[in-house]
Amino acid sequence: MPQTTPERAARWPGMDQEAMQYLVQRGFECTGDFYWMPPTPEHKLTEKENDAVLYLIEEWDFGGVLRQ
Repeated sequence: MPQTTPERAARWPGMDQEAMQYLVQRGFECTGDFYWMPPTPEHKLTEKENDAVLYLIEEWDFGGVLRQ
């Protein structure tokens, strides 16, 4: 059941596809179990990257960011 805030949902009008595409364009990889691997282990999330990850967690039950 979706649980993100209306404000966060409004920032991702293309829904899960938009948030996922944004992360992939930034170098993230989605694992088979829906976690996100950053482009490098030391990568620090930007505010927008974090927002995309949180949106996917809250609205679509994705996992978070995995670190190696």
